[in-house]
Amino acid sequence: MPRVHTRTRQRAVTKHPMVCNSCSQEIARGDEYYTWEKRYGGPQYRHVSCGYPRQSDLSSAKTAQLHDAISDAQDQIASWDPDAESPDTSDLESFLSDVASTARDVAQEYRDSYDNLPENFQMGATGEALETVADELESWADEVESPSFSEDEPTYDEDPTESEEQIAKARQETLESWTENVRQEALDHLESQDVPEHQG
Repeated sequence: MPRVHTRTRQRAVTKHPMVCNSCSQEIARGDEYYTWEKRYGGPQYRHVSCGYPRQSDLSSAKTAQLHDAISDAQDQIASWDPDAESPDTSDLESFLSDVASTARDVAQEYRDSYDNLPENFQMGATGEALETVADELESWADEVESPSFSEDEPTYDEDPTESEEQIAKARQETLESWTENVRQEALDHLESQDVPEHQG
């Protein structure tokens, strides 16, 4: 993985402009930017304001897009706010399902790579490695989209002797506690699954 540097453009634009790979705008004098260079393709640039480079920017591995999807899901889970009227875990399950879908897409890319190999390579170590990681990614996807939550929806224990204001406060506290618990369970479930990687 290439090292990412943070710099500020000191010189005026030359005949070889530095273009942000996110917004496609030129990096002007005085702009802060990230720069890195992969093994092939020359140096890359991105405005600091456009965000830190994603793994797919830094790596050519097929699974880089899966790591991006995991990062996106982690952000979605961390900021998730359930519907207070009918809270359940369906949104969290959807976030995880999106990651699983990306994993299956990546697995298909490995199968396509296998199909494009000459027959003698398909029968050798290269073909075996591609098939293995594809199978592992599909199994990984099945695990990711099958979370187990301690409570699918919050349970409210209401005291009929309390006022409406007290009951509303207790319900809000229960919802907040449940939200934090299932949010953490979703994050723990996602982070507990080690992403298969092609070692070839």
